Amino acid sequence: MKKLLLVLLFVPMISFGQTEDEYIERGIAAFEAGDYYGAINQYNKALEFKNRWAYIWNLIGNAKFSLKDYEGAIENYTKAIDSSIYWSDMPDYYYNRGVCKMNLGDTVSLISAQVDFTLAIKQNPDYTDAYRMRGVLRQTFQNLDMACDDWKKAASLGDSEAAQWVREDCN
Repeated sequence: MKKLLLVLLFVPMISFGQTEDEYIERGIAAFEAGDYYGAINQYNKALEFKNRWAYIWNLIGNAKFSLKDYEGAIENYTKAIDSSIYWSDMPDYYYNRGVCKMNLGDTVSLISAQVDFTLAIKQNPDYTDAYRMRGVLRQTFQNLDMACDDWKKAASLGDSEAAQWVREDCN
């Protein structure tokens, strides 16, 4: 009788309990449907499992970026960077944070974005987008020679937009 009672108590918990992956999948589905607040809600539930924090913080950052909450996204990308145990994911987190800082547009944020793109490149020397965006910032700060160097590198890695900029702006 005790065993039956225990089984009856735990079966509903097993049947109705959600897994981290299910919350993440629901969050991704909400994100893809344009429901960014719903996505954040699902990702926050996934955080309760305390397993893949960096990945989930990055997903929350992506949703906040889509809401144009750049400061909130920067906070989440920073949490992803601070909690990541996988070196291979770090360039994306730095890149994403850099793009948010560019969108803030103030001088301090733009300088800080340049640092983030440099960190992304340092960890992944073939990060085409980071070269291209760092080049944009360097052009913004009137350093066309260094911008051209970045765009040339991005172009050599197959970036057609950077190749166009090289043709137009670099001698």
